[in-house]
Amino acid sequence: MKTTENQMSEYSLLKPLFSSLLNEVKELSKKKPDDAINNFKAKTINKILERVKKLLADEPTIEFLDIIDIDSLPSNSDIVIIMVQFEAALAKFYYKYTKGSKWSSNRQWDTDEDDE
Repeated sequence: MKTTENQMSEYSLLKPLFSSLLNEVKELSKKKPDDAINNFKAKTINKILERVKKLLADEPTIEFLDIIDIDSLPSNSDIVIIMVQFEAALAKFYYKYTKGSKWSSNRQWDTDEDDE
């Protein structure tokens, strides 16, 4: 399986942003799991989730990925569930399009440009 340089760059941009945001939401959920997320946080999270969905548009996991419904503003714990699905989809994408030992932090992207 191969990916493009653009997909690799987009993943490299989004993954750390997504991970730090997920950590913050998890902490918030531990303190107040049933509180509804506010509109600002939902929009901020959705900016990342929408870009991740675009990156994963051709992947089988896309059907399980939903952004936050701004009109209903789910609870903090609901947001964690949504984001954990995205986390799993990002991990699947990474392992699908990289080469190397599964447990290695030195995996290499398998890109279309490698064939040129």
